Amino acid sequence: MRITLGLSPAVEGRLRESVARRDADAIRHLLAEALTPTVETLLQGMSAD
Repeated sequence: MRITLGLSPAVEGRLRESVARRDADAIRHLLAEALTPTVETLLQGMSAD
């Protein structure tokens, strides 16, 4: 399975800055925020089966 995230330019910029700073906590937080809606959609699709 491949999941592609569409990030706004602002979020992508924050993610790139966090990577440049090697700020694992900030990266983790940004990715969790970005993935949450996708995970919720996947789970709703699974419960509909």
